[in-house]
Amino acid sequence: MDRENYAVPQSEFFEMIRQTNFRSSDSRGKWLATMEMGNLPFVSSARVDSAVAFYLTPSLGADDYDESTIDRSLLGINSNVAIKFVPPEAGNSSPKKRRRQERSSGEDSVRSTDSGDIDAGNGFIFAQLGPLYAFTGPRSWEEVRSSDTDEIIEEGEWSAIGFGVVVELDKHGRPGPVWVIYNFYEDDDVDFSTRRIHVPVLDPVTMQYLPHIGRLVEGCTTSFTVAKIAESLGELGVGKAFTFNIKEGKECQIVRVKGLSAGQGTFLVRQFVKD
Repeated sequence: MDRENYAVPQSEFFEMIRQTNFRSSDSRGKWLATMEMGNLPFVSSARVDSAVAFYLTPSLGADDYDESTIDRSLLGINSNVAIKFVPPEAGNSSPKKRRRQERSSGEDSVRSTDSGDIDAGNGFIFAQLGPLYAFTGPRSWEEVRSSDTDEIIEEGEWSAIGFGVVVELDKHGRPGPVWVIYNFYEDDDVDFSTRRIHVPVLDPVTMQYLPHIGRLVEGCTTSFTVAKIAESLGELGVGKAFTFNIKEGKECQIVRVKGLSAGQGTFLVRQFVKD
């Protein structure tokens, strides 16, 4: 079977996530292979693209590697640590340097975790499922929603809307609620070998978010950065509408995840937390 052209059935995709032991590198490897090579399924009024298990980028510790740090398909979010912005320093610094100076990673407000932080609150760990795409025509969604799924996917137009879809994991690696998180990073369009760069987000005059930041589609009156769309994977699927239950309206710190031994097993914990 040609895995690159194999369309993963929705039920198989969700079951694969449920059966993955996210604490095990071998089990995660099998899951990543499917994410990278399979054509992932259509889900309700949006779809998750393939080959993008690393869509979201940590704002702190992106390049950290040690024996306990897990690959970036698993990340954590600290909802009590906001990414703050300060005016850039005067001078003739490069645009890239000025972008770095305009934001803080939140490093000064967090500490490295240990096995005592397994049950830390104010955030959660998640597995990345990829970017969220919205149906954009040429006909309206109401006109096509009852059509055959394959027809909608193949003939409709889809646009990335800036959010990553993730499934929350508990300390044992078991999947729970499904979330969308706004992606504040992009590839450097000049040097693709560099780490992803933070997108401009502030109006230089008002120092408020630019109008498009955190909006699902053009003309949307509500902006947000983190929202829950389902209590479980079982609530997603063709014909199942979901709502965006907003959690945050600001950029929150995203960090790596560790696998730490405690007692009789290995548990997942965010790399950094705030006391």
